[in-house]
Amino acid sequence: MMVTLKDQLSRKKLWAILGITRKKYDTIKPWKKAGVSKEKYAEMLNLMPHEAMQILKDEADAERLVESIFGSHRLELYDSFDDTQRRELYEKCRQLATFPKIILSVFTGSTLTGQLGVIEKYDMDIEVCTPAYVRLSSAWSKERIVEGSLEKAVQRKAME
Repeated sequence: MMVTLKDQLSRKKLWAILGITRKKYDTIKPWKKAGVSKEKYAEMLNLMPHEAMQILKDEADAERLVESIFGSHRLELYDSFDDTQRRELYEKCRQLATFPKIILSVFTGSTLTGQLGVIEKYDMDIEVCTPAYVRLSSAWSKERIVEGSLEKAVQRKAME
């Protein structure tokens, strides 16, 4: 990883090393969370190699993303992020070496069906679940549609 001039100049600015604003740095007081003095915290940050800090930032970004999507404070990707932010987020996810396993259920008629090929660009463990058997009834047309077979799904699973 190449260290840019901007990175070199910002090494002394602790908030820049962390990738946050000075105001946020002063508000959250990370040295207190770390249980050390402000001076000791500054020393530790300046000693940390740039590459190590970048890895930690990427892992923290991934953890925040997972917490935002799957935790108690859910975010809607299209409401919470603009196109540029979403593209950056997708790219960071594709670059992560470690990412939690994702299990994706895609139901009949889902708009995700046509986008499943995109998942192959990501390296994390993933399991895509699609219906083996569907029985749908329509209250309006009184029609019932049955697709697939429970018997075949059970047989296929037993053969694995």
